[in-house]
Amino acid sequence: MTLGVTSLLSPASDHRLRTLTDALATAGHAAGFIDGPWQDRFDAMRDGSAPVGWLCGLLHVELSSHGDWPYRAVAARRSTRNGSRGDPVYFGDVVVSGRSDVQDFRDLRGSTFAYNETASLSGYRMMIDHLGSGDTDLSFFSATVASGSHSASMRLVADGEADCAIIDSTLIDDGVAGTHELRTLVSVGPYPAPPLVAAPGLEDLLRAAAISRGWTGVDDDDYSTLRAAL
Repeated sequence: MTLGVTSLLSPASDHRLRTLTDALATAGHAAGFIDGPWQDRFDAMRDGSAPVGWLCGLLHVELSSHGDWPYRAVAARRSTRNGSRGDPVYFGDVVVSGRSDVQDFRDLRGSTFAYNETASLSGYRMMIDHLGSGDTDLSFFSATVASGSHSASMRLVADGEADCAIIDSTLIDDGVAGTHELRTLVSVGPYPAPPLVAAPGLEDLLRAAAISRGWTGVDDDDYSTLRAAL
């Protein structure tokens, strides 16, 4: 039987999980990456045809709280950011157009903020937390625009339809934003990196395969701090 592997993160990160899928195959385990629209990927995890998935930590915590989500966190990517010590963390990068003259986050007051979706940690909740640390909320902005994806948010900022967005730092580090001529104004975080999750009975296999490809082992306890955001 082929082991289904899928990602609920941005398709721009799929290559990371495809590499892991190759590692499983090399180790003698038949594995295949399940592609397609987000809903199809999610349905594959729900019906068990994808017993391995990579998703937002906040979504994993929320689904786990419902009691019918059998998956457990087994591994996460190490950060390459300076000062992160290679820990399994990531950030939300507040980006503006490379043509913008904004130099300080406070200068964004009254601007338009693009976010992917309210369920996203890196694309929305991190901005809420950042605003809260300054004793304010989304009223800081004059308008907000739901884009549907990190890529769409970056495109809105690059095209001048929004003034800023907050983007998963792993996409920034992979150079995805470079095609849009964006500039990072401030990085918010760190937060626990998106977990690789596995269905019961596959935890040890997946953790070992991920570690062999440079990931690091994690468990559900590492995401307990995200419960406050639910």
